[in-house]
Amino acid sequence: MAAPSFYASALFAIQAVVFLHLRRKDREPFLLLWGVTWVLLAVRQAAAAALGNPVLPWLWLDVTIVTVAAALLLLGGFAYAGPARLGPLRAGGIGLILGVTTVLVFTALVRIGPLPHRSWAAAIALLSVAGMVSGWLVERYGRGEEPSAVRLAGAALAAWGAFQPVAWMLAGATRPAGTPADHAGWLLPIEAALGALLGAGVIVLGLEATRSRVIRGRSAARHLVDPRDLFDEDPNMIIVLEDGRFVFANRAFRQRSGRNLEDVQGQALLEYIAPEHRNEAARHLTARFREEPTSDYELELLDAHGRRVPVLIHTDSILWDGEKAIRCELTDITTRRQAEAEIHAVNAELQRINAELEKSNQSKSDFLSNTSHELKTPLTSIIANTEILEYEMCGPVNPEQRRVLANIGRNSQHLLDMISRLLDFSRHEEGRPSLRYSR
Repeated sequence: MAAPSFYASALFAIQAVVFLHLRRKDREPFLLLWGVTWVLLAVRQAAAAALGNPVLPWLWLDVTIVTVAAALLLLGGFAYAGPARLGPLRAGGIGLILGVTTVLVFTALVRIGPLPHRSWAAAIALLSVAGMVSGWLVERYGRGEEPSAVRLAGAALAAWGAFQPVAWMLAGATRPAGTPADHAGWLLPIEAALGALLGAGVIVLGLEATRSRVIRGRSAARHLVDPRDLFDEDPNMIIVLEDGRFVFANRAFRQRSGRNLEDVQGQALLEYIAPEHRNEAARHLTARFREEPTSDYELELLDAHGRRVPVLIHTDSILWDGEKAIRCELTDITTRRQAEAEIHAVNAELQRINAELEKSNQSKSDFLSNTSHELKTPLTSIIANTEILEYEMCGPVNPEQRRVLANIGRNSQHLLDMISRLLDFSRHEEGRPSLRYSR
């Protein structure tokens, strides 16, 4: 748009015709939003090429056309990404970045670009940022559907959006003195190449998006089987939710919960979940609805009598009567929980027995240690007194008495050695080192 031409107008017109034609086959909102965007830009480029910048005698009308086109372009990007996948928090963050970037681009255009009015600079800044953000949204949220078309269209939109203010700023920085404000003839080849890239990218994206949806629709129609009968034959409990509310419950669920389908139809699943598990269940269901990866998780259901039923839940996103829904497969883990409780009880009993054995072993060690010490003290005194008698420190000793004293000393020493070994054994069990004197 730095150098308006009938060539650019023709490219936008072709894009508009293709997108509005695809809109008749596929009711996707982004096709209509972008189709109208290309119509407005085609009209604007044709008028600008014929009359010069600014378009028409009324600058405000030109600014209005560009601003509306930028808004529709941005809305089309959000519609392609999908509000459910974006979420309010991420959409708010993108909006904040959009506003800040627009202000920065506007400031640069006012300072450098040869623009006739600040309102025109604001419109160009908004169109530029709308193109870049739409390109990012297409590339970020369309990878799993049409990867080649997504990469081409995302890059084309982003490059075309970034080129708008750059072209004006380059024209302002390089124009000779006294030349008109829209002088940018040397930028025409770049503008033409980017216009061709943009046209090819978005047209391929629109065609691929429509073709893939038609193929998926035909495949679903070809293999269309009412899943109710299949779900009813499944031994696991299966429920189908729309917006977190029951639309179907299979036979296994009805039998295990003691409720009829009429009882739960339209009711929120969270009402039948134990209160302490409701926040976790809500978090997993929200993540699944946004098509974010989720893992299996355990919780407890409440049956018709208020009894708790432990289950393992696995969720999938499905189409149910043409609407987006969540299939939940619930596996009853009551038997597993009982087995785990029994194992826990056995482990607790083993720990109790082990504690008693350790206590008994400690009592034995204490007994050995105390008994050995109690025996060793008088025995040491006996050995000492025997030696005193043997050395005749208390008077002469005849041979027969000496033989008896030697026998007492020998047996006492043998008993002392046995007691010392008992003490060593007691210290070893307690983990204390044994000290021995050696020469």
